[in-house]
Amino acid sequence: MTFALLALALAAPPYQRVDHKSALLGTNEWYLVMLPPGYDDPANRDRRYPAVYATQTRGQEFDALRKLMLDGAVPPMIVVGSDVDGGEFAWSNLKRPTEDYFIRELIPEVDRTHRTLTAGPCRVLYGQSKGGSGCVRLLLRHPDLFAAAVSLDGAMQLYDGKEYEKTGETFRQLIAANGPAAASRPVLLVGGGWFGERATLYAGKLRDWGLTDVRHVDAPETVHSGKK
Repeated sequence: MTFALLALALAAPPYQRVDHKSALLGTNEWYLVMLPPGYDDPANRDRRYPAVYATQTRGQEFDALRKLMLDGAVPPMIVVGSDVDGGEFAWSNLKRPTEDYFIRELIPEVDRTHRTLTAGPCRVLYGQSKGGSGCVRLLLRHPDLFAAAVSLDGAMQLYDGKEYEKTGETFRQLIAANGPAAASRPVLLVGGGWFGERATLYAGKLRDWGLTDVRHVDAPETVHSGKK
């Protein structure tokens, strides 16, 4: 390989874009997918991998996760980034059936076309801003599919100690409705440079409402774009 080709390969994004038609949304949608190191190695042809789903992605999380995998800091995983607006998960009373698309179309397609683990709650959700709030909501609504959620500077709708009504079904209601399965799912709230203070408050609220494994990390140097 020439130096020019090597430089081009190194500069290329570590993910591929997949375009597809959503029957539920009636629109053309796309998602990004990044395979773990060694995925195409013949020795791993029977190996299946956990999947991380990033809501409202722009690809910024892929480089960081790839580096962590190459360094051995996290196990190999398939990373999927959804194009849909994270606010459509965060606010459950919107009319577009985005959650149905995510659960009934996107995840089954990824499972069908890649060697993912599929039995039980073997997926992790990641989101930033509205996507951060939305991924916690998805975790609580579907504890049979997801093992944990990581919210980076999530737009957790908390004002004067109460949940904003626009969120529709509140987190407290979701925890109560889905019982112990949802309550035991780990949630990591990373407070960034915009919603950091609210993340601190919400961590306490989620514990009060019955979540048993809520962790909070302050990262004030993180700008709201999620890049750093």
